[in-house]
Amino acid sequence: MVQRITVDLGKRYQQIEHFGASGAWSIDVIGKRWSEPSKRRLADLLFSRERGIGLSAWRFAIGSGGAEGEELPEPLKWRGYTECFKPAADADYDWSAHEGQRWFLEAARSRGVGHFIAMAYAPPKWMAKNGRISPDDRCGQSNLEDGRIGEFAAFLADVLQHFQEAGTPFDTVSPVNEPSWSWNDSHQEGNRYTNDQIKAIVRALHGEIERRGLSCAIDIAEAAEIAALLDDEDVQAIRPQSTHYAGHNNSAHYGGKYREYVKDFLGDPDFAPLIRRKLSYHAYWADRDDVDDRLVAYRRALRETIKRHAPQARLWQTEFCNLNADGPGRDLGIDTALYVARVIHHDLVEAQVSSWQWWLAVSPHDYKDGLIYTDYARPGDPETIFPSKTLWALGHYSRFVRPGAERVECAGADDTRGVMASAYAHDRDRTVTIVIVHYGQNDATLSLAGERLPETMDVYRTTADDEVNVRHEGTWRKGEPLFVPGRSLVTLHGSG
Repeated sequence: MVQRITVDLGKRYQQIEHFGASGAWSIDVIGKRWSEPSKRRLADLLFSRERGIGLSAWRFAIGSGGAEGEELPEPLKWRGYTECFKPAADADYDWSAHEGQRWFLEAARSRGVGHFIAMAYAPPKWMAKNGRISPDDRCGQSNLEDGRIGEFAAFLADVLQHFQEAGTPFDTVSPVNEPSWSWNDSHQEGNRYTNDQIKAIVRALHGEIERRGLSCAIDIAEAAEIAALLDDEDVQAIRPQSTHYAGHNNSAHYGGKYREYVKDFLGDPDFAPLIRRKLSYHAYWADRDDVDDRLVAYRRALRETIKRHAPQARLWQTEFCNLNADGPGRDLGIDTALYVARVIHHDLVEAQVSSWQWWLAVSPHDYKDGLIYTDYARPGDPETIFPSKTLWALGHYSRFVRPGAERVECAGADDTRGVMASAYAHDRDRTVTIVIVHYGQNDATLSLAGERLPETMDVYRTTADDEVNVRHEGTWRKGEPLFVPGRSLVTLHGSG
């Protein structure tokens, strides 16, 4: 049986801004401790389109200066031993901090990455009520001390201004991360904020950016779950479990509001321009197609919420990893890669995000949170590098769907347990890309139709058995059937 897929280049959806990943704590440690050859190999895998996946965006963590986690094994300490550019309220700025992250920032820029996001998971710990990188239950609505929002905004703007003057500017700054999460007693940097506190931070930061003449957009809210963006009645219609609705739980426990971000942020005509009419979310707990079908239902509800309150708004998906949803431990193979590719597909097609970003680029953990893994833990350990097939799954998008491309109509392949396909046209480069995710076990034969498709397209493939990932498999010619192996990713890319 031949499955027919029809591509209509004339029917356009969102413009793609970039695909990215986060350096965060592990990259800071690696960048400081590792040898130059090992660091260059990592940078090539992440940023080079010829030797790696060609990410077009990179995330840099502005640390809060924590030193918690002494009882944890070394790799887990990395999440709490963060530096801070300003280590104390009365201290001078130390721009030598984050040496490892700065190395990879330059490595990304030199390999053609054009978009950089600075993110603050928590305020500097000297601004915190409890003097730590995360709150406890006694901190109330937020761990940021009352009256220090302006000071926090000035700190972030100082960092932005330094990097702009140094010739490595950030085009986006993210001042809060998963603010509807409680973060109580976490060994990882984090902080909760009410909607009103987020608005106050954005207004103060926007004022600092404008006053200093910086070219930097503000991204919020990096919501831990899509539910935090939806209207309350839409969340209840999908019947989420209570643990998957953290914003509601925080409101009940601390007072204030920690949810309905689309309505409160994009639906506010005075506030929406300050964030350039864009919101970001994380795809956690919205990755399965069973039970209440969070994979599709959440994203369709999100599009309806956007239409209701802000039809022209943009969305970013800015953090995802598997969270061991289908078993504990690392998986370097095709199963997790396809699981992630299915999430990417639905974020692009159903939620219509214009940017998709992964969590840890390099992970030292026995967890499904890395594109690349290492067993390195402390100085003297081998600098091991284990690329996963999840790296190459993201590469099917990031290598070929470049900034400025637009998603176009691609009908006939939307089976969450079978073949899923999306298509993209880049008018400036005169290219067309079709990314196919085949989740099923059996091989498939596809018929691709479309009046304006290129006459020939290069075919790239990733399967469980391929040693060379994103393998060039030859050329597809218009009118020919396309063979797609079961449990694989296949991308067609051509110009004309």
